[in-house]
Amino acid sequence: SAHAKGGDEAPTRETMFEAVTRPGARECFVLYCRALKLLPGTRFELLREFAHYAGAPWLVVETLVEEAFHTENQTEHARLLAEAKRAAQQGKNSFLASATQDHIDLLKTQLKLEGVYDGLLGGSLSHTLYHMLVTKKTREAESLKSRHKVSDKRWYHIKIQALAQIQDWDGLEQFSRKKRSPVGMHPFIDACVENHAMRQAAKYAARLPTAIDRTRAFLKIERYQD
Repeated sequence: SAHAKGGDEAPTRETMFEAVTRPGARECFVLYCRALKLLPGTRFELLREFAHYAGAPWLVVETLVEEAFHTENQTEHARLLAEAKRAAQQGKNSFLASATQDHIDLLKTQLKLEGVYDGLLGGSLSHTLYHMLVTKKTREAESLKSRHKVSDKRWYHIKIQALAQIQDWDGLEQFSRKKRSPVGMHPFIDACVENHAMRQAAKYAARLPTAIDRTRAFLKIERYQD
C-alpha cells in the first residue's frame, strides 16, 4: 500500500484524535493516556489536547484537576485549579465550576494551616474543619462551613468529635444547649465514651427523651466503665 512506502510522515495528533472521537473509542483512549508511563506533564498535555479537540469540557476540567494533584508546586497547583474553573465555566457546566471553585477555596485554607498540621493539604472538607476546631480556630472554621454550605447535621458531628477530642467539656455542653441538636444526644454520648469521659457521657444520657433510651445509654456507659 502507499503507506508502506518510505517517506510517510508520522500521523499528527489531530489525525490520531480524529480516529478516536467515537464514544467507545474515546473512553479507551482516555484510559490509555492515563496508563501511559510518561512524565505526568506529557500525559496530561495529551489528554488535555484531546479533551479540547473532542469538545468534552468535563474531560478538560477533570484532567486539569488531576494534573493539579500531581504537581508538588503549590503555585502551579492553584493555577491549574483556576484554569479548571475557567474551563468549567466555558463548558457552561455550573456544577463543575462551583465544585472546582469550592476546591480552590478549601486548598487556600489548607495552605494557611499547613504549618500547623502537616499532611492536611488535599484532605477532605470535614477533615479540615475538624483540625481547625481542634486548634481552636473556631471563627475560621465557621466561615469555611458557611462558604461551603455544610449542613447542620454534618457540622454537629464534626464539632462534637473535635470538642471531645480536646476534652473541652464546658464547650461541648454549651454547644449542646445552643439550640436543639439536629443529631440528638447520642453523638454527644458516643464522643464522651470514646474519650473515656463517662461522667460527661452520663450528663447527655440523662437528657434523652424516653426512659428506655436513658436506660440503654446508662447501660452502655456502665459497660465501658467495667
